[in-house]
Amino acid sequence: MDALSKTSFAFLCLTICIVANGAEIKDKKPLIPKGNSPQNFKKLSADAKADILCGVAEESYKILVKVPEKGLKDSRASLEKIISARKWLERTNDVVARTLALDLQYGIDSAIINEMYRKEKKKHSRPLRHKFKRGSYNNTLSKNLLKKNVIDENEYISYALSLDTEIAKFCKENNYDANDFLSCRVFREAADQMVISLWVTHNGEKIPAIENAYVWEANLVPVMAWAGFKTNSKREIAKFFLPKILRSIDEARDVRLLHDIYQEHGGFSESVEPKIRIFESDSFLGRLKAKVAKTKKPRLTLDKGNVSHSDQRDKLKAFLISGAMEGRVEVDDGDDREMSKYEAFLVREMMVFIKDPNVFSSDSFARIISRMGLLGLWLNVSD
Repeated sequence: MDALSKTSFAFLCLTICIVANGAEIKDKKPLIPKGNSPQNFKKLSADAKADILCGVAEESYKILVKVPEKGLKDSRASLEKIISARKWLERTNDVVARTLALDLQYGIDSAIINEMYRKEKKKHSRPLRHKFKRGSYNNTLSKNLLKKNVIDENEYISYALSLDTEIAKFCKENNYDANDFLSCRVFREAADQMVISLWVTHNGEKIPAIENAYVWEANLVPVMAWAGFKTNSKREIAKFFLPKILRSIDEARDVRLLHDIYQEHGGFSESVEPKIRIFESDSFLGRLKAKVAKTKKPRLTLDKGNVSHSDQRDKLKAFLISGAMEGRVEVDDGDDREMSKYEAFLVREMMVFIKDPNVFSSDSFARIISRMGLLGLWLNVSD
């Protein structure tokens, strides 16, 4: 083969590789535009901050909703991009950016657990929205992704306690730190101080949207959706950051607990009763209850200082965990819904950072969110 032929052949091979792997080449572009330093985020204009947050949220959402179609293996590079963006947002030390970082952590964990669930549905001959790609999931891959997507529990709670909030002020004055939350000591000794209230103006009258809600149950976004009021104040978002991180820690632990069950038993459930969802099956709940009984760490949003174990308490925890996990996976047994629960819960977490309604697969869902005024609500927050 002469030199020209060799060059032509090499170029042809390169072209084929580019066409075949175009998605992966495109995936190498980071979600955060180059030249941006997390330390300089606070110095940016409001519009520049909004562009970064919106860009990360919308591109991450597009990646996450495509995981069931592409498979976990072929989504790995894209998911790792989201993890990198999440860590960049954490380093900004901006409460709004760090709130999005927690939403991305939730999204990555959900994508992984959803693929495990979809593989389990295939095993039990349950219908799937997207065909499960053979060889797209393995335990080593999921384990590595979950390890990269872990929450630094102590650092996140310490950050929440550094914010200008009533709870943070109380903790500082009484020498409570992150370890006191992780051990539930602060709940045992000062539960009455661990409350949040939020007052809003409605028709010229000041009314409570949330009044003395315990920190382990306060959740701002659902309250906005139910009550119809909007908040885009950084001070108010900061109030609810500690509750969000406590929930996130519990949820992240639960995902890893379910992953352990899946690895140990080769699946979630040995058998599933007819017309019963996998996470509601006796086999799964039995495995989950046994796992919960061996767990020594308290649940920050349930135990509140009571870390004792009993058969009924472990059973309750298993039911609560299974119910919460069902909101993160494709439990729908038919294709009549516009969105799977997996996607709908991604929308719930990320809608306040997404500006373009066209990223959603459901037009009606997008219209509802837009009418409620929640779409992109936290892209331009007041200080």
